[in-house]
Amino acid sequence: MNLHHLKVFLAIAQTGSISAGAARLFISQPAVTREIRELEARLRLPLFDRQSRGVTLTAAGQRLLPYAERIFALEQAAERDLQAFANLGCGELHLSASATLGSYLLPALISDFHQQYPDLQLSLQIDNT
Repeated sequence: MNLHHLKVFLAIAQTGSISAGAARLFISQPAVTREIRELEARLRLPLFDRQSRGVTLTAAGQRLLPYAERIFALEQAAERDLQAFANLGCGELHLSASATLGSYLLPALISDFHQQYPDLQLSLQIDNT
């Protein structure tokens, strides 16, 4: 099982039809059908009951669905976290400065920086050069 197969499975399960799942993923219906057939062959289990108006999950499909939802929720969380990190929305910044700079110049700059990036953890070490 690969993540692409799982993404196709999730799109079909959430939309209730192969054509709607294909539209959500911006791929052709035959490609979606092929992906699901490959996944079902790999698992040796049918995941959907095909009907004239869409599909429903089999017992195996119902068991797989919560795993697929958690996997892609985790993927989205990782992406959000890395975006925040890239945009200085989170993370850590460690500064070291001499006594004069650390005591007189940096406090105002750090305050301004912290207002702009409140979720970034700052630490300042003041020491003699």
